[in-house]
Amino acid sequence: MEKLTILRHLVATRLRHFSSRSQLEAWQQQKLRQHLDWVCQHSPLYRDYQGQPLDAFPLMDKASMMANFDQLNTRNLK
Repeated sequence: MEKLTILRHLVATRLRHFSSRSQLEAWQQQKLRQHLDWVCQHSPLYRDYQGQPLDAFPLMDKASMMANFDQLNTRNLK
């Protein structure tokens, strides 16, 4: 199943064309918003940031990532 998903994304990427820079940037913003929404729904650490712009999210370094790993990950890993 995962191979089919990868193949679908590859084909969609190859067929995607943008007629202008603004069209590309709008698409990028839409994809970023979708990703941030997904992360906020699945990562306890980011739940309070739902709907916020990217620059409102905290900066992450390795020390803070490791200290908050249980709350950061989206697969309930310990």
